[in-house]
Amino acid sequence: MQISSWEYNSSGKLENREVVVLSIYGDSMDSLEYTILSAYKNGLDITETRIKEEEKRRNSGNPKNRQSPDPFDGEVQSLVKQSSTGETRIIEGRRAAEYHFSLPGEKRFHYSGSAWLDTETAVPLLVELVLDPLPPLVTEFYLSTKYSSLPDQWYPLEVEMKAAGTFLFIKRRFETILQFSKYRLSNDGKLQEP
Repeated sequence: MQISSWEYNSSGKLENREVVVLSIYGDSMDSLEYTILSAYKNGLDITETRIKEEEKRRNSGNPKNRQSPDPFDGEVQSLVKQSSTGETRIIEGRRAAEYHFSLPGEKRFHYSGSAWLDTETAVPLLVELVLDPLPPLVTEFYLSTKYSSLPDQWYPLEVEMKAAGTFLFIKRRFETILQFSKYRLSNDGKLQEP
């Protein structure tokens, strides 16, 4: 998996670019682990720094576990409200139907968006969501997940996040893209990254 991120100042000028490559593995979604293979910030190798930061986070007992904004996550699916919009479009060569959804999030914020499902298989092809209302000091938040269009293989290909906000009169905009690749079948026939 590769995570590419860009940080822009209030004038829209690129201030930082970071690329991190990870290897993700595990027997199920509940037991996924990862290893940082490389990390570069503005062209400089920061792999050791990111590995040490991750070790510190893991040892702090402060996991990054939060409620998933994924409307297809089994743990939150009972909270999802959804309805068909009646709209269709072609995504990656497959006809998809749009469903609007909302999902409670952390504190008083919730997620709302669209899930585009393959009309033949009902497998998600694209999920787009926003936070509503936006938290204080956040001026923009957008998250999209593109899934494989293969009817018998449901897994994410790319996650894109855009966020902007102001902190102490400093405006920043962030864009992040997570690209998943090199999936393989585990011994029990489930997809995983090597």
